[in-house]
Amino acid sequence: MKDKRQLELKIDELQSKNQELSQKKIDIKVTIKQIYDYLRNYRKQSWQYPSIPLATYCDISSIRDKYYELIQELENSKERIQTKLREEIIPRKSFIDKFITQNIDGIEYSIIPLEAKYENLINKYPEEIRVIETKELNTIFASDSIKSIPDTSLFSRCVRSRNDLYTFLMDMSVRKLDTLSKEEELNNQLKLISQNKSICMSELEAELIELLNNEVGVNVESIKEYKSEINKILNTLLNYSTRTDIFRGRENTCKQYLCNYNMK
Repeated sequence: MKDKRQLELKIDELQSKNQELSQKKIDIKVTIKQIYDYLRNYRKQSWQYPSIPLATYCDISSIRDKYYELIQELENSKERIQTKLREEIIPRKSFIDKFITQNIDGIEYSIIPLEAKYENLINKYPEEIRVIETKELNTIFASDSIKSIPDTSLFSRCVRSRNDLYTFLMDMSVRKLDTLSKEEELNNQLKLISQNKSICMSELEAELIELLNNEVGVNVESIKEYKSEINKILNTLLNYSTRTDIFRGRENTCKQYLCNYNMK
């Protein structure tokens, strides 16, 4: 009877596990996210067995070995692109947008304020700096009046003397076009990564469901085997009980025979 009880406990355990596996399939999106996060960090940091999703239900090593490098490459590429957007593109756009702009004959110029903090800008990009007499800025002759800066020191002199006879311009059209082009390219790369991630998640989901179904199937077969063992035990007990009844019947018959014999 002890063996029978142990088998019954095993059956209860497997049936409970199958119910939990069925719930995992119902909550497959949550389960997939847990596995994706685990694979994204696999081998990057210390981990312990209990942290592995589904560790108490089934072995996911086949899925892990197939997908972890792909997932990490997707996430690393995404991080690199986001870093470029954050550290290169956004500062460039902020730089372009910080100045008042004026369109002169189709060219978008930024007006550089006469402030000492912009002297480094003038010295760094002298080939992009233009100068115009302020009185000509809003006239129909503005485009003809724009000249290359003769000397970067002109800006410094105007700052120190607070001379606003000249307006200093910076052609932002090429810089802006280049910045927007690079931003679009990086965003397109992010879209492609997102598409590849969706494909990866779909394939991962399909394989995980198959893995869970296989595990349920294995448990069902084990339950059948345990029930078969229990039936064998019960049949053995039934046969033993039947034989005991037969022996007892024979014993009673013998006793009755002896009793009748002694009375004669």
